[in-house]
Amino acid sequence: MTRKTKHKKEDLFQRRQVRDLSEPGDRSKRSFRGMHPLHTAGSVLLTMLGLFGVFMVMMNMVTHDWLAPLLSLSGSVAVLVGAWILFEAAKERKSVDNLVRRAIMRSLRDKN
Repeated sequence: MTRKTKHKKEDLFQRRQVRDLSEPGDRSKRSFRGMHPLHTAGSVLLTMLGLFGVFMVMMNMVTHDWLAPLLSLSGSVAVLVGAWILFEAAKERKSVDNLVRRAIMRSLRDKN
């Protein structure tokens, strides 16, 4: 009889492995949960308004020579700022989630 053995990597610091307490499908459910609704709504609205401004300039709906570049530039900046706000809000949520998860794991590890 042959037994299959799994080769485990040795942990040099001999840390105890703690199992992950999150559910397998948890990541797909956490899309905008934990983010402030004003951050989410504001960033999406700012991005949409910026895209609309750029779209208007690209479709030649704005005919003034001084207004078209100004609208195009402000629309592009609005899209960038909206995407940046959304990214920062998502990053902040993940850092809080990771902080809580690390605290739980540390308390479980120290309890054993």
